[in-house]
Amino acid sequence: MTRIGSILAAAAAMVLIPIGAAGAATDDGTLTPHDQEKITELRSCLAPADGATRTLEVYYLTDASGSLFAEHDDHPSDPEFVRADVLGNSLTQVATLPGVSSRYASGYFGTGFVPGTAWTGVTPASGGALANEIRAQESLGSTDWAAGLTGASDAFTAVDSTDGCKLLVWLTDGRLDLGDPADTARARAELKSDDGPLQALDDDDVTTIGVMLNREGSDSAAAADEMRPLVEDTADGIFLNAHGPSDLAFLFMKLGAQLAGGAEGELDADGGFWIDPGVSRFVLASPQSGVLTKPDGTVWQSGASGTEAVIGGATQITQTIDVGMDVGKWHWTGAGGGIVYRFSGLALTMDPENALVVGDARGLEGKVIRVADDGMATPLDLDDYEFTIDITAIDGATAKIGPENVAADGSFTVPWSTPTDEDDLNTVARITDLTTVGHDLRLEDVVSQPQTVKVKAVSAFPTVELVSVSHIAGTHGVAEIEVRLTAPVNGMGSVMLPAPPTADQITDTAPADRSATWDADGPDQTDIELAAGESKVVTYTLANSESANADASFSLDFTTYDADQTDHGVQLDVTVPTTKPFDLAQFGWLLVILLVVGTLLPLAALWAMNRQAAKITTGRNLLRAEFPVRLTADGLTGTEIDLRSEEVGADHFKNEPPREAVKRLDDPVLGSLVALTPKSPFGDPWFEIRPRPGFRVFAPDAQGSVARRGVYVGGGAAPFGGVLGRVWALIVPEAELSGKTANEAVIGTLVVYQVSRAGADQFSARLSEVLQTKLTAKLAAARASLQNATTATTASSAPGALREPPPRDDASAPIPQRTLSSGRGSEGPPPPRSNDDRAAGGTGRAAAPTRSGAPTGASPSRSTPTPSTDPEQRPRGAPPRDRSSSPTTGADGPPPPPPPRRRS
Repeated sequence: MTRIGSILAAAAAMVLIPIGAAGAATDDGTLTPHDQEKITELRSCLAPADGATRTLEVYYLTDASGSLFAEHDDHPSDPEFVRADVLGNSLTQVATLPGVSSRYASGYFGTGFVPGTAWTGVTPASGGALANEIRAQESLGSTDWAAGLTGASDAFTAVDSTDGCKLLVWLTDGRLDLGDPADTARARAELKSDDGPLQALDDDDVTTIGVMLNREGSDSAAAADEMRPLVEDTADGIFLNAHGPSDLAFLFMKLGAQLAGGAEGELDADGGFWIDPGVSRFVLASPQSGVLTKPDGTVWQSGASGTEAVIGGATQITQTIDVGMDVGKWHWTGAGGGIVYRFSGLALTMDPENALVVGDARGLEGKVIRVADDGMATPLDLDDYEFTIDITAIDGATAKIGPENVAADGSFTVPWSTPTDEDDLNTVARITDLTTVGHDLRLEDVVSQPQTVKVKAVSAFPTVELVSVSHIAGTHGVAEIEVRLTAPVNGMGSVMLPAPPTADQITDTAPADRSATWDADGPDQTDIELAAGESKVVTYTLANSESANADASFSLDFTTYDADQTDHGVQLDVTVPTTKPFDLAQFGWLLVILLVVGTLLPLAALWAMNRQAAKITTGRNLLRAEFPVRLTADGLTGTEIDLRSEEVGADHFKNEPPREAVKRLDDPVLGSLVALTPKSPFGDPWFEIRPRPGFRVFAPDAQGSVARRGVYVGGGAAPFGGVLGRVWALIVPEAELSGKTANEAVIGTLVVYQVSRAGADQFSARLSEVLQTKLTAKLAAARASLQNATTATTASSAPGALREPPPRDDASAPIPQRTLSSGRGSEGPPPPRSNDDRAAGGTGRAAAPTRSGAPTGASPSRSTPTPSTDPEQRPRGAPPRDRSSSPTTGADGPPPPPPPRRRS
């Protein structure tokens, strides 16, 4: 066993030994960093290790000089034999170490050395036997440390224990003194020499715990100063300085709990302390007696789950936690206060098969377990803790993981850096920063046994190499993949073969999905043994019934083993070419497709560009006005304002919000203004005003769709130039058109858009341009269209008539109805007919037309439109203008009468 392993083992022996006073190198019992390190090593030695039984050998070397006995000294250091109870109780605790086979022996020194109990197995009765033996031992005169330590060293040498943990507990009450100064100097020199007993104990991997029991009236400071360097420096052990028997007992209780893995915690001002889920047990140590109260308010009593020890006036209570009853806040009432030590019950084991390979990135595996006091595993709930697991090597290399990398069963893998040489790695794993989740209670670090991790060269493993790969030709071809396996250079080995690749493991570059038709096969034997110098070739096959000019790629993951069964992974990346015979017919079709695609794609792109570019130009500084109007043969006149007067101004032309160019714009009166693209990529886009259902729209002539000429003639839509600032249109309810004759005035709403510009006459100039345009011919055509639709509907509804749907004018889809407003912003729809138009006693018949074409009784117009100077403005598809119209008005003549209704 290595020196570091021995130290760890000895410290672990003290884990459950109340003599844990070892390590209190300061006068107040505080552990120094050196002592803490020794305690960690001791705890690590007896940590669980793969179920194997660990061994512990403890030797008790006790001072029997006269200064300890009342009959030999006026101021004895321990007249009540407290030392016997302390050391006996410590041996009793050794008997409870789970998974540990322990032996003990004893010896006494004074002027010389006297052996006590020879090496014997530890049982629950051993502690009492040792205590009785110490009480029965008589005084041996003066104090010869060298004689006692030589006897202890010889006792360890006499036993064959190279793999166990060794611990020496050396208790004395005074300095080295043989009476004769020359003899004392000789003994002191022997202790410090490289051939002395302390050095021999250290060489034999024995951990020494030296305890100085000071006595009243003695030169205790000088004795402690002499003993400390011998223990800490020469023996590389732990030194404890106790001020009297009671202090000795209290220090052993405290430090024994620390060596057992307890984390020290203070009590509240009222003596309270918390116990959270995740705490397996606690130890309460107090220099005096007191009362312990449980979380439910009852007084604690010793029993099956808790014990109490009172030694030298000091009290130690050990309680195993029942999560259902003992979690909560406890209280201790005692004059001397106390210290609580909490235990996690966690242990850390590392996989004994851990090994590293040069150039191979892998991790070190281990497991977190929870162990009860009887050594049995108990359920583990890692959610009760916060922690970090780190592995540290002697060379200083370290790696860490958090709780998120630990499985629910406690297993984990710590990634380790890829080694570059074959030097073995000496490591220790720790659980650090361990706290409970409930109240953030600190728990002691958990340390694993040291592990020597073998680092092996790649040459210690069989080699795996790809020999050849054939290709898959057509639908019946089969590819063969040959792999050569060769034994290690200096020994035997084995290879575990992977299964053939499955369809989801194959990456195929073929354009079509061939995953369902892959057929892979491999060797029947999966475990290949290779003798020294032997080489074997194994073959995998791959086929596919669907041919393609492509590559199929996959990986084969081999596991190689050396003579020690250490594994090493080898991955082979395989690419299998697949070919398809030339198909002339398929090539011809491909050529046709390419020609078609080469033609259609540019046309489609051109059409898409046209469609994207076809947008209504809106711009900024846009104004909009709407006016209730009457249309007669004389033209448009306002019903509420003279459109030619100076009253028309900014109160009527309202600012429109700025807009980006759009493909569709909804006007509350006109309906929808849309940009349209022809199906032909060479056609020009056009723009339309599409009225709401039940309305017809009329606007100046503009370029539109030839296919929709019939719609334009009937007022079902009106083309415009695409610039919103140049748009104006008249919207008329269909009821106005169908319910009146050609000579009657038609009531509608005029909507005018304009781009704001400087000048006071901008509004009059815009309206003058609007009023010059003749719309009567368009209204007449729309009226005729409505009458024809009505006649067709009546005829189809007659008995025996074929029922056909009325012709549609292909107006836009319905849009939400909105109330028309006047130019002054008043609400309400325009009246279908004015009161002046309803003549002849309201019979519903139109009044007789006058010579001017205006109905009898019509109100005089507020404005007289200027005769148009434009040539005939007849929309495409509208009826020709009647040249016999009145020369007085210059208006168009009435449209031809509708065809006679079909008689049934």
